[in-house]
Amino acid sequence: MPIAAQLAAVFVHARDKEGEGIGKQRLDKGEFAVELQVPLLELETRLGAFKEQEVIIGLRVWMFAMGIRYTLGLGLNMSAT
Repeated sequence: MPIAAQLAAVFVHARDKEGEGIGKQRLDKGEFAVELQVPLLELETRLGAFKEQEVIIGLRVWMFAMGIRYTLGLGLNMSAT
């Protein structure tokens, strides 16, 4: 019996209420988040550097970076980056 997996991504653009400042993250105690903007073509390299620092990277992020590398290996057009 074949096994299938499905991964979905949802992108939401939300505006803050008028008159309020930029939205704040609401993390649980002990959680933290850091926003980094990295060009897609550098993503896997940057993740590798984090791995060397023993930073845990989510599997979905790794898979996304590997997909970018695979796409480049096929010579597909990445002009939308």
